[in-house]
This record gives sequence, C-alpha cells and structure tokens, in this order.
Amino acid sequence: MQQLSLAELEHAGCRAEVTDCHRQIWKHGSLWLGNRSLPRATDGLIVVCSRIRAIFRAENEEPVSASQGDVVYIPRGTRYTVEFRNGGFDPDTYTVNFTLWNATGDAVCLGKSLCLLTSGAAPECRHAASELRLLCLDPRGSRLRRQARFFDLLAALCDSVVFHAHEHAPIYKGVRLLINEWDRNEHMDRYAAVCKISESSFYQHFKEWAGVSPNEYRINMRISAAKSMLRNSSISVREIAEQVGFPDPYYFSRCFRRAVGLSPRAYREKQKNTDFSTEDLTSTE
Repeated sequence: MQQLSLAELEHAGCRAEVTDCHRQIWKHGSLWLGNRSLPRATDGLIVVCSRIRAIFRAENEEPVSASQGDVVYIPRGTRYTVEFRNGGFDPDTYTVNFTLWNATGDAVCLGKSLCLLTSGAAPECRHAASELRLLCLDPRGSRLRRQARFFDLLAALCDSVVFHAHEHAPIYKGVRLLINEWDRNEHMDRYAAVCKISESSFYQHFKEWAGVSPNEYRINMRISAAKSMLRNSSISVREIAEQVGFPDPYYFSRCFRRAVGLSPRAYREKQKNTDFSTEDLTSTE
C-alpha cells in the first residue's frame, strides 16, 4: 500500500470515505481496551483537544504519548490500547475513522505504524473534527459534506506540519489572517503585529516560506479570483477590480497582464473563444 506524507497529500488527488467521527470523554486514569484483541477495521485519526495525556501502546512498537493539540494516526489492522491520564475538567478527543484512495483508486495510508502525526496542531483541526462529528451524527448528512470537512481537517494538519514544526512557525497566525483578508488593503504591519514580530521579520519569514513577498502573494490570490470572474461572469473589468481589492482598475490591469501575459479583456475574449470552440467540437460528435 502506498504511503503518503501530509505534504504529499496536497498534490495526490485523493478521495476519502469517512466511516464515522465521534467525541470521546475520558475520566482520570481511563483505559481503552477495545482494540487490544480486535484489529482496527479502518485508518483513524485521534485529535486530542484538552489537557490530557494519552499513552498509545501497539504490539511490538514503542509507546506514543500525545497531549493537547496532538493528532495521532492509527493504521487499519493495528491492535492497541490507550491509557488516559491527567484528565482534568471535561477531557475529550475526537476519533475519525476513514479510508483514503489515490487518483488511480488504490488505497493509501499516512503511515505504516501508529504514530504522532503532528504536534501542537492548530485550532482549525479541532473545529473541523467537531463539525465532522455533527455531520456523521446526522442520518441525513451529506457524504460530500463529510468528505469536504475531512479534507478541511487534513488541510489543517498540513498547515500544522508546515508551520508548527517548521522554522516559519512565528508567521502562522499572520498568514492565516492575510489569506482570510485577501481582498482587503490592510498594511502588512497588521499581520506582523498579530505574529508579535517586526514587519521586516514577517517579510523575511514569508518570502522564505512562499517564495514571494506577502504583497505579491495577496496579489496572486486576487488575480486568481479575477480570472474566475472574467471566465464565469459578465461583470465589467472595473467592477471586478474593485471586488478583488484593486481600487485602481489601471493598476489591476497592469498586475493582471504581468501575471497572465494578457490584459483582463483579452483574457476574457480568449476564454470565450475557447469555450465556443469546445462547444462546436462537442456538437459535431
């Protein structure tokens, strides 16, 4: 079975089936023995959400210790036990059972043995797991929504690997805020302040991480949105420029031409002609 890292998942074109997702509440000293003799039927993720220490023990493997913010991966077929310590008030975890397939339909895994997938994961992991649980509880819940929320969880895990276990961890909060505000013309010192670092340090970390400056990154997001609007709507170029964060349509056109090699109007015409050619080809078949 092919093994994929979280970083490789970004480009693997995988699909998934979520069997179930449930929240477990543990008391101090609780011990899980349900899979000691019964091998796990599917792959699973366990998201530890509160101040609790969990000791995972699998056959012929070193114990894995997890605490708040950690995510543990348990491959199918694993026999294991879990001991929960230092529960405190309302300790909880989310368990997600799932199967992954690659683009060719072959089952893939995130590891060959029980392991700590990531440490200190972002709050987005807990939110995605919580929403996934609600979708799994709903008997009329959409499979597509379950899959979408599961990939939200995987995306949050990928972000966690990139930032929390990386030298660019200091800019994580600023990057997430910048992405959420891609159409706003906030000064970059706002995002540096969120990270509690200097603006020059934010720029340096960001460029090492993304390969471009924060402003170029934001412009690229805007151009991507503008391309979609030019392809799929009849909104004027001026209106599109305003909607994606360019008060000056002439500056928007310069940025668009630099990124795409065409003016916005020429890009729209080219896409329109391409669509017509495709329709003509289809109609003659």
